[in-house]
Amino acid sequence: MSYVFPRGAALVFLLLSIPSYLCCQEKEGYSSIRLSAGTPIYVQLDRNYALRMGQAVQAHVSYPIYAGGQLALPLGTLITGHISALHPAVVERRAARWNGDFTPLRHAEVIFDKITLVGGATVNVDTLGADQGVQTLSISPTIHSHHSMIHTQLEAIKAEAKNSVRVFTGPDKADRFQQTLWHQLPWHPQRLNKSSEWSFELVTPVTIPGTIDDSTTITSGAKLTGARTLRAHLNRPISSNMDKQGAAIEATVLEPLYAEDGSIEVPQGSILDGSITEVKAARWLGRNGKLRFAFKTVRYPEGFVQAIAGTPNATSTDAEHALTMDAEGGVKPAPKDRILRPLLSVYLANSALDQEASNAALNATASNSFGLIGRIVGAAVGSPSVAAGIGYYAVAREVYSSWIARGRDVRFAQNTRIEIAVQPRAGTTLPQAASDDGIHPASPSAAALH
Repeated sequence: MSYVFPRGAALVFLLLSIPSYLCCQEKEGYSSIRLSAGTPIYVQLDRNYALRMGQAVQAHVSYPIYAGGQLALPLGTLITGHISALHPAVVERRAARWNGDFTPLRHAEVIFDKITLVGGATVNVDTLGADQGVQTLSISPTIHSHHSMIHTQLEAIKAEAKNSVRVFTGPDKADRFQQTLWHQLPWHPQRLNKSSEWSFELVTPVTIPGTIDDSTTITSGAKLTGARTLRAHLNRPISSNMDKQGAAIEATVLEPLYAEDGSIEVPQGSILDGSITEVKAARWLGRNGKLRFAFKTVRYPEGFVQAIAGTPNATSTDAEHALTMDAEGGVKPAPKDRILRPLLSVYLANSALDQEASNAALNATASNSFGLIGRIVGAAVGSPSVAAGIGYYAVAREVYSSWIARGRDVRFAQNTRIEIAVQPRAGTTLPQAASDDGIHPASPSAAALH
């Protein structure tokens, strides 16, 4: 007796099989990516936000985040958070008051707590308070390591002139001009600026769905073979006034380095070891600090070490504290104008004394200090001597900050992003440690680091 399978039952069986089949295909083609605790994430604010408690903020990932060779968070991934606390900016307040700004300046503590993935799914994250001020700054070696003072000052004047012109010509020029006027007032509202960059660390691991990466890792005997550029972040803060020559430094590779065939030469998570080779703290009379460091080895996750020669060629830091690099790789603060600004301040102050009759507009111009308060007082009093006195206050401030005060130190915060130009040293791949049976995990049996 033959049995005929009903058509309706066959259709039901087929429909029930499709989800199971798709699920199996998803498991075969997809996997979850795990971001470990301590992973740094860099974001950029999408717009301006008022500085107040509880203010919601929205940002996007400014650098791709990798984990285990896989892309976990692509560039532009949406991240949201809020201002969790406001702290007094003591140092900034003191400096602002000398310039006629009595705003109770505060630092914002921002907590980012939600990630919106490309497909629209959201992932809650537990993070530490974000740090502001990781603007990208490229540091290019100069052609000559030493310049005359005149040449240095001319370059500084050109740079300041370009920055001044950019206020009126660059993107969002109307907003920048408005902020310039606001900062002339004795009090002005504070905000978190659009495009400002922040960094924060994960407190707990986060699991993010992602695709399996088909890239293969090159075997230990064929690791870094030529001059390449690695992107990493510093594992601890370093500065020219705190660290000593010879102090050890360490950086973690943030993005895997791929070979031409798509395989991974240097995996994400590899550790770069180095040391500070030269350090000079900032000194009085406007002498800036200097810091030079280099990386000597790279430790791979597979458990072996390769000797390299590596020097930084770019870094992420606060754009308000520009840096330069000399021909030998030494990093120091960019030179600022120490001549033209004091001379202009003297000229403006003297202009009040050169007039035959008191002129309110000229007195206001000569009172080139203490913000809007100084200009109002200089114009209202009607005394050229008072206006000149306010102007000479600006002269004294410029001379002190440029020629007498302590110079600026070089500082890099923890998790500062750096780009490192590296090249291997021949015959330097070594096993890091032997296994229990005496067999080294790396392919070369013995080689010496030079």
